[in-house]
Amino acid sequence: MAEACGDKDGSIYHKVLDLLNLCHRVYDSVNILSVTHMSKVQMLLKHPDFVKTAGYSAKEVIDTFNLPEKAVNIFSAYWIYVGHILERFAFYYLCSPNGGLSWLWFLYSKEILT
Repeated sequence: MAEACGDKDGSIYHKVLDLLNLCHRVYDSVNILSVTHMSKVQMLLKHPDFVKTAGYSAKEVIDTFNLPEKAVNIFSAYWIYVGHILERFAFYYLCSPNGGLSWLWFLYSKEILT
């Protein structure tokens, strides 16, 4: 993906990797929080990425990475198929296996980053 977006110095590569890693951490937090009761303080301490992104749409979170439009279009291509747009989807759902980014990460982690 980074190469397809004209990455010359590796900056897009690192931004994409950071986004996918954030998604992976949020997904892990959702799994833990779905079966574990904890106080708000514990949640803030143990799952900061989930807490920081829970109230935002996928587009709002992705936009913080300042990715080129082509990269954002690649990430959002699946949503065109199912009829949802990134502005209406919670970021944490995008990170779920039924969502979008996590299947890219697990299936194509090497290919998507080069």
